[in-house]
Amino acid sequence: MFRTILRRGVRAGAALVGVIAVVFVLLHASGDPTYILLPPEASDEQRAAFRAQYGLDGPLPLQFVLYLDKALRGDFGQSFSFQIPALQVVFQRLPATLELTVAALALSVLVAIPAAVVAAMRRGTRYDRALMGVVLLGQSVPTFWLGMMMILVLAVRLHLFPVSGRGSWAQLVMPAVALALWLMALLARVTRGEMLEALGQDYVRTARAKGIGEPRVAGSHALKNALLPVVTVVGLQFGSLLGGAVMTETVFAWPGVGTMMLDAILKKDYPVVLAGVVVVAVGFILVNRSISTGSRRTQPSISTGSHRLTNVGYEDPALRSLRWWRALRALVRLPHRGGGVGLVILAVVVAVGLLAPWLAPHGYDDQDLDTMLRAPIWAGGAWSHVLGTDPLGRDLLSRIVYGARTSLLLALASVLIAGVVGVTLGLVSGWAGGRIDALVMSVVEVQLSMPYLLFAIAFMALLQPGLQNLVIVLVLRSWVVYAQLVRVSVLSMKQREFVTVAVALGASDTRILWRHVLPNVVAPAVVVSTFQLAELIIVESSLSFLGLGVQPPMPSWGSMLSQGREYISSAWWLVTFPGVAIILTVLGANLTGDAVRDLMDPRLRGLDRARRRARRT
Repeated sequence: MFRTILRRGVRAGAALVGVIAVVFVLLHASGDPTYILLPPEASDEQRAAFRAQYGLDGPLPLQFVLYLDKALRGDFGQSFSFQIPALQVVFQRLPATLELTVAALALSVLVAIPAAVVAAMRRGTRYDRALMGVVLLGQSVPTFWLGMMMILVLAVRLHLFPVSGRGSWAQLVMPAVALALWLMALLARVTRGEMLEALGQDYVRTARAKGIGEPRVAGSHALKNALLPVVTVVGLQFGSLLGGAVMTETVFAWPGVGTMMLDAILKKDYPVVLAGVVVVAVGFILVNRSISTGSRRTQPSISTGSHRLTNVGYEDPALRSLRWWRALRALVRLPHRGGGVGLVILAVVVAVGLLAPWLAPHGYDDQDLDTMLRAPIWAGGAWSHVLGTDPLGRDLLSRIVYGARTSLLLALASVLIAGVVGVTLGLVSGWAGGRIDALVMSVVEVQLSMPYLLFAIAFMALLQPGLQNLVIVLVLRSWVVYAQLVRVSVLSMKQREFVTVAVALGASDTRILWRHVLPNVVAPAVVVSTFQLAELIIVESSLSFLGLGVQPPMPSWGSMLSQGREYISSAWWLVTFPGVAIILTVLGANLTGDAVRDLMDPRLRGLDRARRRARRT
């Protein structure tokens, strides 16, 4: 036990050093660090003295050692704005972020777990289907858009809660609900799945045979055994909430670390930005390590959590021989899983994006100040601007149509690049093993130790917003998922008979990977791609909403929401319709992903065939 704790402590320390190394690289990738760490008005003499004081005039390896030493001691320099240590500025804002995160976590647990237990007990009923619909919707709604809608309806229209600020429970309600929605959906999905698995076990059937009532069976038998994976998810998502709170804090002007970092970016107070990234990363690492260690001690099988992804039969010969047109037909014939609906939504969005120059009634940047802030047609507007106009008189419908091209192009390109990079590294890592595997997994571990959204904000702020940097950030978000999944699949396949036979016949590693291993990992990679597409659309919209993604005048749904936020009380259409476009697109990708996953799972295909035979008989 002591060895295990020591080993995990060393790995956590290595991950922290890796995070600091990433911050160091960002500092130097942006040019001379003195232009980041000193105020813009600093003289050349001051910059030279700063380089000598902090060792920035020495070789790069020596600079990293000195920077690492100062970072580990909490010395990130002085805040330009507050003239106090940057770490002190972060600690002043940290309690507010922790308060919001804990409130959102508690709300998610109290709502999602009971609802999911009841849905599992009443599987297949209207309640179950309604809950799963809400879950899909909850995973498709951007947090910042939900926050703006709550402000519009509950604060501006109904005057039930204050718009922003911190200090009373009423000011906490809307930010906590907005932040908790996505986690609620995730917990409900995980809890329902674990409960369904537990309810099918022999000990549950035995309890029912003894005449024990359903509430006691659910609470004392099924839930007790299904709760451990759920608790693990709760703990691991706590770190994600710390990083994701930045969007909620921005919308509700909550005085936490997120708003502090955005203010620091606007003021170019980079010591505060870097200190914030490292502090949140430390909390992220500590929470994740603690939960991961506790889960492995309680239930060792969790240490191979990705086994479930590779144990659903992706090597099924029927799947490998399945024609694409047959797969598509089968997907559309799954209406109860939403496959057809999801495909239709995605097809419409893709068509709209490709045909934007012909479908849009106006150019995306055509301005007419005489028609500025015109309402939609049904609210007194004109047919020339069906969904209204923005503050510059630009047609909102046209910008949404062109925004579909921007969002989909960026997301699809990022998914493709991330898939190629992740699958390649996963294949090489899993097959080669040894030092190569250790190196790749070390990089994966460092990236997973960083709160992604805060890292993306720092990355875009230091290296300047632009389409190229935005694609890099999106790829960094996704490649890890492919690499981990493919590596585990390859490790499992190395012991399979068809691989050992190929090795015995003298086939080269390249031929084995290309002809035998790769075809068996394509299916799970395709499933992951559909979900990654949905996630990257939200990430791109979030960064554009913060002003760090797509830059004007190019239209992006996220930047349109950011511009419309200032007119939320007088021009509601500016924040409503771009958000609906995001939700529909993400929902279509999620529905398609669910259906593709079910289609490629031979166990579920067997259940479908059994159900069809039962109906015929």
